Amino acid sequence: MEDCKHLVEKSIECYKAMLLHAQEFSLAISDRTIAADDFLKHNDRLKALQQEIETADAELMTTLNNKADLFALDGLLEMRSSMIKELQDHNDSMLARLSSMMEMTRIELDMLRKGMHSLAGYHSKTIESTGSIIRSSY
Repeated sequence: MEDCKHLVEKSIECYKAMLLHAQEFSLAISDRTIAADDFLKHNDRLKALQQEIETADAELMTTLNNKADLFALDGLLEMRSSMIKELQDHNDSMLARLSSMMEMTRIELDMLRKGMHSLAGYHSKTIESTGSIIRSSY
């Protein structure tokens, strides 16, 4: 029983670390100027924390012997479940924000491409037979 309690506490600590990082990540992406390398660092950290959680949960599941263990650990398991729910909420909000950022980036890149063509004095279309770019006459 004590082993199970220790493993649940270990799992909870992993979830706390993941939740803290998810909150930091959410704040980082709420600012539209997150750099690509910062995003990758946050994402890599999330993957590492996810691996720790999976390991801790696997150890816990192999150690739980019977239903009596589950009832004795009810409070800790409830805390763990609430953290999982909070992580899911963070995940949902981050996915929506990242999707929005990707769409804005796509639009900005399209506008930049069009602007560069205009500044350089080129049309955005090519001659189909040669594929060469036509220089603007004005």
